[in-house]
Amino acid sequence: MIRKPAITAVLFVGGQRTEALTAARRAGLRVLYLGATAKVTDRHRECVDRMVLLDDVTDELLVEAAVALHASERFGLAVTASERFLLATARINEELGLAGNPLSAVVGATDKWLMRSTAAAGGAGAVAHAAVRTTADLHDLPATVGLPMILKPPAGTGSRDIRLVHSAEEFRQLPLPEPSTADQPVLWLAEEYLAGRELSVETLSFAGQHHVLAVTEKFVTPNFVEVGHVIPGRVSAEEHAAISAEVSELLTALGVREGPAHTEVKLTGRGPRVIETHTRPAGDAIVELVRLAAGYDLHELTYAWLAGKPVDLTPHPVAGAAAIWFVTLPEGRVSSARGSEQALAAPGVQAAVLTARPGDPTRPPTSSADRYGHVIAVADDAGGAVRRARAAVGRFVIDVTPAPAGRAGDDDRPLLFLIGSGGQVWREYLLREMAGHYRVHLLSPTEASWQRPYLVASTVVDTLDTEAMLRVVAASPETVVGVVAYEETRVESAAAVATALGLPSSPVAAVHACRDKFASRRALRAAGVPQAESEAVADLPAAMEAAERIGYPVVVKPRALAASCGVTLVPAADQLPEAFDEATRIWFDEVPTYDRPVLIEEYLDGPEISVDSVCQHGKVTMLFIARKQLGYPPSFEEVGHCVDGGDPLLDDPHLRGVVEEAHEAVGLTDSITHMELRLTSAGPRVVELNARIGGGLIPYLGGLATGISVGRAAGDLAMGTTASLMRTRSRVAAVRFLYPPADLTVESVDVHRHRLPAGIRDVRVLVKPGDRLRLPPTDHVRCRCALVVAEAATRRECDAALARAAEAVLVNGSALT
Repeated sequence: MIRKPAITAVLFVGGQRTEALTAARRAGLRVLYLGATAKVTDRHRECVDRMVLLDDVTDELLVEAAVALHASERFGLAVTASERFLLATARINEELGLAGNPLSAVVGATDKWLMRSTAAAGGAGAVAHAAVRTTADLHDLPATVGLPMILKPPAGTGSRDIRLVHSAEEFRQLPLPEPSTADQPVLWLAEEYLAGRELSVETLSFAGQHHVLAVTEKFVTPNFVEVGHVIPGRVSAEEHAAISAEVSELLTALGVREGPAHTEVKLTGRGPRVIETHTRPAGDAIVELVRLAAGYDLHELTYAWLAGKPVDLTPHPVAGAAAIWFVTLPEGRVSSARGSEQALAAPGVQAAVLTARPGDPTRPPTSSADRYGHVIAVADDAGGAVRRARAAVGRFVIDVTPAPAGRAGDDDRPLLFLIGSGGQVWREYLLREMAGHYRVHLLSPTEASWQRPYLVASTVVDTLDTEAMLRVVAASPETVVGVVAYEETRVESAAAVATALGLPSSPVAAVHACRDKFASRRALRAAGVPQAESEAVADLPAAMEAAERIGYPVVVKPRALAASCGVTLVPAADQLPEAFDEATRIWFDEVPTYDRPVLIEEYLDGPEISVDSVCQHGKVTMLFIARKQLGYPPSFEEVGHCVDGGDPLLDDPHLRGVVEEAHEAVGLTDSITHMELRLTSAGPRVVELNARIGGGLIPYLGGLATGISVGRAAGDLAMGTTASLMRTRSRVAAVRFLYPPADLTVESVDVHRHRLPAGIRDVRVLVKPGDRLRLPPTDHVRCRCALVVAEAATRRECDAALARAAEAVLVNGSALT
């Protein structure tokens, strides 16, 4: 218990946070209020005992009014929960000789230049920094601070006017005055750019003793606007201790003695580094997250202390974790906004507030003012709370009429970073669709070639190295709105980059679970999603035992491959050794290895389908369904796909339920997904779920059949805007993959185009002379020699066109022995 001498009355200076007024009243304090006439509400009037209102609010007028009020009605302390009134409040306390934090401490926290200088003098973690007063000062910054660096106003708030500057040329173009004088005010604070996770620390101080109540994990846009928070922040015990020590050292160095503080920190490779601090409670409803997840009512503790009551720092959390997620919108004007009741009814939701109103102008976030609502949700852990909050935000339905472009040309398109591009035959259509609406900067392990017409820039970088890619993005001279990947081996890296940048993405752990088929099986099993029974095994004896438990026939498959590679149907035990060898033989570069690399699974009867969906803020929208054609038994070689824009399964509630449950079980929140299922006699059962755009040209077929542009939708999703999923067609489109008649060395592939029927949209040759092709199960997708795509009004017409087209494509070669 903590106790101090009591005061009987407190003066609140400005601010809109009436929950602090209520807490002071509950603590038995007499509550006075001093603020602007235009800002006071009925709720303010209900919470206070006396109110003094001013038409014109300046620090000088506030101090003068407070001194006059104190002469007639003495109060023990002036307080505020608003950044705007911190200095005025400290001046009132100093003028009247009242307790509280010294004016020097409040000034030191409010002025970021003084804060940084005090931190350095007090022994807090070193951050290279310098003051910018004139243009002349800029010339020394690359040497003293380094590049890239952050430039920010010394007293800014709400993430306004923060610039990530990459070059000396950018500095020289800043509109700063000349000539310089030694006593000119600091116009900008320059700091080294700190790479790492962004956190904040919520503290409460009593008589100079600082108590860490919570560490908050933050989600920010590339221009540093906060779009979400979760408590507890996901840090280790060692990291928590280091963060707490760093913040306590800073508060002590500044001279902070009493009350709440909100300190922003980056967790870098060199340890925690303070960004800035504020001698007030956190905004963005973080105080409520502290109450829900850390178990401390910050306002109750603050005013109990001031009233001289015992302060009990025993936590009483409501839930294991709490998160808030904010609504952000593209530039335009709101035409309609609804869905608050639906958001509030979502699991775990504590509050759902939609501030967007029809007619309101909107813009992408440049500060915390550019947010149009929020959801607060609780769960057992941080990841679950974030998923619930983001999913509930997805229940808001906000229609925004786009603003007209300020100028014509490609320069008006937002900038996306694409990690990996895939092969031209299989993925060019996606890049083409994406580039129609976004400028694309490609990150690739090799130089761009066929991709160049669709790019504004490309960088050669290891696309499995998150930190290397973050350095490339940090060097971008403009705001990046999203990160995209559609290659199976790159989706996890893309999620990591997007998460580090605070951009929309499913959690890295969820994407990883999709790549690891056994991890996704575990998640689906725990959630009760219907699927095949599965066991991961390390060797043949374990495989034999698993197959006996599951019951023949079984399916043997590699744990981490795609496109049906190495997947074999085993009807009896004597065929299991060969299938096991096949599953372990096939491996590709950049595919993860496991100590139990093979899955033994129950064989599911019925036809196989795939469902491509958009999952945004946890809400799943099925786009189209592909009916699969399988061949070369006992392999499961995919020899063709067919997409019907009017497939009745799109309206099947049982299928939709399984698809939605699977996404939630794995934890996907913001991904385009490709899910494979079997339509068994017992209903749809999951084969696998992939956190990527479908392969095998299925999304291309989906576009032909429905008009949905998956490439554009991927960009929209990465940017955080509502994905464009308008259906403009209802056709049937199909692809057939062509294989050689036997194992051979290719001499030529001849396409007799005059024999191609109407309805054929594309013919592609996939091999070149000298390629050695072996049929499944020896090889798989790499033995395809060509493909043909058809579009028609019905599936029968498509099948007929594909059959005739196959006869017009001839492969010539010599037999392999």
